[in-house]
Amino acid sequence: MNGEQVYGYFLQLLLYVGKYNIYQAHANERLRCTNTVRLTFMYKHIINRITLVLENSAQPNTIVQSCGHMFWTGCVLGALGIAIHYASMNEDKGTSLFDTYHICRKLKRNDLAKVSQSNKSHSADNEDETAIFMPQNNSKDPDVLKEEERVQSLDINATAIKLVGLRKVFHQTHPPKVAVSNVTLGINTGEVFGLLGPNGAGKTTTIHMLSGHTLATDGHAFIGGNDVRDRKVGLINVRKIIGLCPQFDTVWPTLTVQEHLTLYARLKGISSQHESAAAQSVAAQVELSGDAYYQQASQLSGGMRRRLSLGIALVGNPKIVFLDEPTTGLDPETKMGVWRIIERLKAGRAVILTTHSMEEADALSSRIGIMANGRLQCIGSQLHLKNKFGSGYRLTMTLKKNVEAASVENTIDSFVKSEISSNAIRMHDEHAHGAIVYSIKEGTVNISDTFKVMEQKRKEFINEWSLQQTSLESVFLRIAKAAEASTM
Repeated sequence: MNGEQVYGYFLQLLLYVGKYNIYQAHANERLRCTNTVRLTFMYKHIINRITLVLENSAQPNTIVQSCGHMFWTGCVLGALGIAIHYASMNEDKGTSLFDTYHICRKLKRNDLAKVSQSNKSHSADNEDETAIFMPQNNSKDPDVLKEEERVQSLDINATAIKLVGLRKVFHQTHPPKVAVSNVTLGINTGEVFGLLGPNGAGKTTTIHMLSGHTLATDGHAFIGGNDVRDRKVGLINVRKIIGLCPQFDTVWPTLTVQEHLTLYARLKGISSQHESAAAQSVAAQVELSGDAYYQQASQLSGGMRRRLSLGIALVGNPKIVFLDEPTTGLDPETKMGVWRIIERLKAGRAVILTTHSMEEADALSSRIGIMANGRLQCIGSQLHLKNKFGSGYRLTMTLKKNVEAASVENTIDSFVKSEISSNAIRMHDEHAHGAIVYSIKEGTVNISDTFKVMEQKRKEFINEWSLQQTSLESVFLRIAKAAEASTM
């Protein structure tokens, strides 16, 4: 092997190193690869020049120039890769490339003193930056305040889940995004706590902080007496006693149900002598025994894969279970099957259930908390929330086919206010599929008399009618609208 061949191999090695740096930078941070793309074109130019040299179609001094370009390009790509890796590893701590850009802008304005001061009080600056993006109406619901007082007196070792001022701020955006703001609550063993809220309310972020997937910015979360923010000892102990059913199924298509459950049994530390029995027991609990037990995940239906994810969360008999929207996208029959499983598993466990289904929360939860804009807006039992935030009763009626609503609108309105309740209010924004809806305050209506009067009017213009208490969905919509209005 002569010197020219050795030199050629050396150039190829540099080329592979450069390509690897480009790949790593692109894989770690796709949104920040503009400079990487430019450097890729630079590499392409250098490759062409080296090819010409090796084919004896260019001057030998081109090798020196190409090596120089490649060396400095490799240095730049290496520095870029380190910066991106550092930012991705420290995203939970609020460090990102955008922070560097922000500091550089301050340096450009000759504001060195202010930058030095901001570095010394980084936490105080974060509070100032995010304060303007919190709702201006900071008043808390009395039930939320009572819950905070109750939690302060709870013993962390006697309480399954205790959250104190839990807070999460994402600093990757400017301005920073406050995902969860000072959530305080306590959940006991045997309780299913329904965590409701619109998209972006902070439900999934809260679950991720409790399971250790995301580091909380501030506050404390005690799970079984262990602090999740203690990344050395506390989190290790927490992961031994929790189970998580994520929002989206995380299963391998080529693995069977048995292999999935056996794998997670080993990860949970179950001995090889008992792992098979543990897998079969969980499969029976989530109704995946029999032929389904030996089927690959790709051959399972959507509902069966969801039950598999639920079964994975139950491996190891965890004392605390997090269910992040476990029935989203399922048909009613499959959804009822999952409900039966959740009803059985709540015995001896503390469960946090996030869902968009008011019916599901009403059926499964012993207490409900509604989040909006990262804050806990209200908390209590279903009946308490309905009585407090509901409007009493909801009178719904449909007219006969030969009766037009416009022609008898005044008649119906006078009939309801004179015969049923003088405080009845016509609800024009309710989605009742053409029905006429009235809201009646509790205490202003006699239910027995209402049945008599409405049945008499069925002979004239009423086809069907119903009188029901305010639904949990109406409470949810009212709280969500109020929270949205407070941010405007």
